[in-house]
Formats: sequence, structure tokens, C-alpha cells
Amino acid sequence: MSTWNHRFIAVRDHFLDEDEELIQLVEVYYDSTGKPSSYSRPHLTFDDMEGVNNFVLRIMKAAQQPLLHEDDFPQSNNPFSLDSEQWPLESDE
Repeated sequence: MSTWNHRFIAVRDHFLDEDEELIQLVEVYYDSTGKPSSYSRPHLTFDDMEGVNNFVLRIMKAAQQPLLHEDDFPQSNNPFSLDSEQWPLESDE
């Protein structure tokens, strides 16, 4: 029986011939011996582990807030309803 979990992996980014390392959050699948056999497309990509740790802290903070629902927003059918005049937005972190 194969299993999977979320893992961070380091990958080389060859975009524009810049050979930099990125950290990606992926689903890793294991064979019956427990050896990693494949992984999914990334859910999230970070520049470094500091970015990962900052993201985890923001997620922990968000998890302590009340859950929001689609109908809490004036235009619930459009998740990208902010017009360009409202950008750039600043984080409350």
C-alpha cells in the first residue's frame, strides 16, 4: 500500500538561465518500502526556508481567527473583485 504526505523539497529553477534553488511544498508519494517514488506539482513555492517559516507563522495566526465565508464579502462570486486602484495592499503582519 502506498502512502503520501506533504513535504518541502528543494528544486533547481532554470527559468531565464538563473540556476537558483527554490523550496516547494508538494505531495510526496511513497512506494511499499517507504521510499519516495514521486511528487505532485507544487502547492506553494518559496525562495528559502525563512520564507517557509514566515508562511507557517502567518498560517498559524490565520488559524486562530474566526472562519470567513464567501457571503461575508460583497462580491462573493468574484474572489478577485479588488480593482487596480486598491493595489498594492499591505499585510497586517
